[in-house]
Amino acid sequence: MIARFDPHKNHTKLIETFETIIKINHNVILLLIGSNINTQNNHLLKNIHNNQISKNILFLDHLNELNEISTIIDFHILLSFSESFPNVIAETMSMGIPNISSDVGHAAKIIGNNGWLIDNDNDNKLYNAINETINLMH
Repeated sequence: MIARFDPHKNHTKLIETFETIIKINHNVILLLIGSNINTQNNHLLKNIHNNQISKNILFLDHLNELNEISTIIDFHILLSFSESFPNVIAETMSMGIPNISSDVGHAAKIIGNNGWLIDNDNDNKLYNAINETINLMH
């Protein structure tokens, strides 16, 4: 997930879902990138510790060029509660990186039939989209 740490970006939902994902896919790594995504973020650290996923998660506080990560991630997830035009989806898709996104702003128009849209209140659909994407990538 490439997004600054902010309650509207919904990192909490991703971390909670990821705990369930790694029970089946032990080798999956969740990479969180964005401002305030670091070991000084006590809220983030507490959430990760409570969900027991610290061995399967990496932080990158800030990244100037997204193309630096295009060869190391298999897909991108954005679970925002609100967005207008989610630039990160357009940018990652332009690098050939599939996306899973909440259905906010212009996400549906950007992703079209080339990714997965979910409702933020549908935990099962998020879980299934992530698992389907993992299975397609490997």
